[in-house]
Amino acid sequence: MDRRTERAHRIRSAGFTLIELVLAVALVGGSFMSLLFLRTSAVEKAGRFNMERRVQRLAQEKLDEIVYGLETATAGDFEEEPDWTWEAEIFSLATTDTLHPLLQASLVVFWTIDLNDDGEEYTLDTRFFVDAEHPLFEYATFDTEEGF
Repeated sequence: MDRRTERAHRIRSAGFTLIELVLAVALVGGSFMSLLFLRTSAVEKAGRFNMERRVQRLAQEKLDEIVYGLETATAGDFEEEPDWTWEAEIFSLATTDTLHPLLQASLVVFWTIDLNDDGEEYTLDTRFFVDAEHPLFEYATFDTEEGF
């Protein structure tokens, strides 16, 4: 081969072919889409986690209000989230062996993230001793065999 032909051959083979370029763009695009999907998924999970923490905090606050007698109703909604509702049930777990009546408060919170969601519920329970004069004592459901 003469010098001119050899130089022209070298110039043609120095660049990328169309197939190599398409493959490189596909790899970079696929990597970018994967990273974008992972980021979107992480943001959605973080939002969901924060919402569940909010539900748990509101439920704990409401249950504390019920146990300490600050809330006299057994159902209602939240001031911070008017679309979320709650229901409380009080059960007596007392037996003839307990000195004071033992009550269990069970709080169920019904909440939704958006309008397309069917809604979810979160349940929180606690047990506590009360005197017979405690306001919750009148709401308690008693076991007829052993209850007070």
